[in-house]
Formats: sequence, C-alpha cells, structure tokens
Amino acid sequence: MAFPAWRSAPVVLALSLALTAAPALGGSRPVLPAAAGAGPPPPPPVLVYVWHQVAPPGWPLTHGWETVTPAHFARDCAWIASHHLATLTAKEFLRYLEGRYRPSGPALYLTFDNGLEGVYRFAFPILERYRLHATLFVIAHRTLKSHAGGRDRAYLTWPQLRAMLRSGLVDVQAEASGLHGWQRVLGQPEPLVDPGAGETLARYRDRLASDFAAQRRAFLTHLGYAPTLLVWPFSARTPLAAAVARRYGIRASFLVGVGFAVPGETDAVPRNSVSQGWENLPLSVLRLERVWRTGDGGVSVHYLLGGRARGR
Repeated sequence: MAFPAWRSAPVVLALSLALTAAPALGGSRPVLPAAAGAGPPPPPPVLVYVWHQVAPPGWPLTHGWETVTPAHFARDCAWIASHHLATLTAKEFLRYLEGRYRPSGPALYLTFDNGLEGVYRFAFPILERYRLHATLFVIAHRTLKSHAGGRDRAYLTWPQLRAMLRSGLVDVQAEASGLHGWQRVLGQPEPLVDPGAGETLARYRDRLASDFAAQRRAFLTHLGYAPTLLVWPFSARTPLAAAVARRYGIRASFLVGVGFAVPGETDAVPRNSVSQGWENLPLSVLRLERVWRTGDGGVSVHYLLGGRARGR
C-alpha cells in the first residue's frame, strides 16, 4: 500500500505534509488489515525503512540530505535492539510478501539504496554490534566501476559486498544497473526506466531486457546468485518494465513512499525514507505495535508515521 511516489521534494517534507493532507496525496487512505472476527487474526504488518548514505560530518563522499551520521543510525539501531524487534532477512521478507511466512509480531525490514561505500565503513559495524539484519540494493554497473578502481569510488566493491554477506546479517539485492540515471524527454529530465524520446515499444522492451540481463550476469558472476528483489530507481516504474523484470527473476519490487508492507502485494512495496533530522522511526514502530495488538484496523498509515522532525 503506498501513495504515488514523489521524485524531487525531500521525503521529510512529504511526510510532514502527509499528516495534514492525506486525501490529497493518494485518494483512499491505506489502513492496516482489519481486526479479524471469526477467522484467523491478520498477519502482523511490516514497516520497511530505507537509508542511503551513513557517514560522519565532513566525510567527502556524502549523499546530500539523505546522509545520516553514524551516531544517528546507531541510536535507531540501539532502540530497535532494546525493544527486541525482529528485523527480517531478504528471504523472510519475500516469503512474508508471498504469504508464506508470518512474523510473531510487528517486524521491520531495513534497507539501503545505491550501494554506497559509507554503508560498509560506518553502518555495517553498527548492524554487527546490534545483530540486526538489513538488505543492500546495489547499482550493478557502478559496483563494477568501483571494483575496477574507476571514478565511482563512492560505491561498494564486490569484495566488500561478499564480506557483508558472509556475516549472515546483510543481504544484497538489485537497484537496476544502467537504468539508474536520467534522460531528456521533451526537454525535461525523466528516469531511464521510462520510455525515451521517440523510442519504439520494441526498442524500449529490448533496452529494459538488456539492463536486467546485465544485472543478473553481474550478480551471478560476483555473488553466485541472481537477484529476486528490485528497487525501482527514483521510484519510476512502468507496467512493461515490471513485466520484463519478472521475466528475469524479480519476484518483488520497491519504491520510496509512505506506507507499510502487507502479504499479497509484491509490486511497488513502499519504503519509508530515513534522512538526517527525521525522528520518527521509534515513534512509528511503537504506534504500529500498539495498533496491531489492540486490533484497531481503521488507523491511517499517516498516524503511524507521524511525528515531529528535528535535527539529530
């Protein structure tokens, strides 16, 4: 369940607007599964969070407003661990979406986009300290360049990814490959996932297939498996792109947007963005757990994600 993704406004602003203008953002407001009557209880909901870069102030390879400090990230991880909240692996989360896994209570799925080097240097040791699971979504062709010693040194290398995989705490999945970028269409920037200017349907399909094939080859070569989860770059997707991704083994995909995951909805799963100054992770989890335990199925997701944003 998700509202239409935004591509330019900061997520923290959109979250604030969502509290006061929910109908304007998406028509009918998503709600938690209603409390069961005679039937079995509804499955626990899962909140999905996404970070980008974790790095200290002054670190040369930051990621703008989406960079959080290690102290910021450590506080959230300490809070999650102290409340004994389950953090799902990629396999568990996919099984949950497909209705084949049921957490014992509200759970979290922690993700990182882009495959930035600060995640290995600063976030990974914190995940190890608190024994939390997370999934990294990497841009395959940028990881290749980084491994080759190219100019994309801000990105993780394949050896770093393999080291994190060996920990058993980190999973690695895909954020496209060459589709992570922009093109000009009628003078305006548009994501490469969208059709190009003057591009025929056949050529568009071939371009998508070529990228997903390259992504699959890179994973098989460097990690020994093909990805099954996909992040849509800039939250851009089309029905054709989704169909082609499925042909290359993708079983669930993600956007950035306000919402929560529920079984049966595997396409465009919303992930709530954590950026510097966003204070809502503990508050949103506490509200989610309280709503689940009391069976109040009519609560808006905006209530769950509401709260005051302030610097950290």
